[in-house]
Amino acid sequence: MDESSGAVKARRLGLGFWLPMGWIFLIVGVALLAPVLPLKDPTDYFIRPGERPPYPPSADHWFGTDQDARDMFSRIVSGARVSLAVGFMTVTMSFIVGGTLGMVAGLVRGWFDRLVSFLFLVLLSFPGLVWVILIIALIDRSVLTISVTLAIAFIAPVGRLARAATLSFAEREFVIAARTLGARNTRILFRELLPNVVIPMGAL
Repeated sequence: MDESSGAVKARRLGLGFWLPMGWIFLIVGVALLAPVLPLKDPTDYFIRPGERPPYPPSADHWFGTDQDARDMFSRIVSGARVSLAVGFMTVTMSFIVGGTLGMVAGLVRGWFDRLVSFLFLVLLSFPGLVWVILIIALIDRSVLTISVTLAIAFIAPVGRLARAATLSFAEREFVIAARTLGARNTRILFRELLPNVVIPMGAL
């Protein structure tokens, strides 16, 4: 009984876990709820007669203002919203495209595997930062453009990891049993392989 209770206590997450997680949840929550919170417009100018910006923190401006007298707190929250949007769309698109290509290539193999592997090598041959700067300079700086550009840069790493994991799991007994029972590749991909492949993919 004492050993089991000690093991339970050992598995409990300490303050070192909950403090960072609480901070992350706070930032994400404020960013998501920003439209309904009583925040100042991040593009407004709060010029004080006779004073030169930037202004120090005060009751009106918790984090002070920048050199153009714009509220820093509202600008940080606005930037957090953009960062969360870019991060979410980038991860989603790169996982869907790269993960799908890698899993299909690892399962069916043959010419499709060679084609996808060549595509991944081509994408990896371009420096990611240079690729992002080039596309943004040629098109625009919208959230969608930045997200798509970053997603393309991450397709190859995600795809190669998904392919390697699929090659490993494709020879396991549960996949062989599914093939023996007449399961199609689509079912094997989504029912047998995806739950196992998504874990190493999440390590990225």
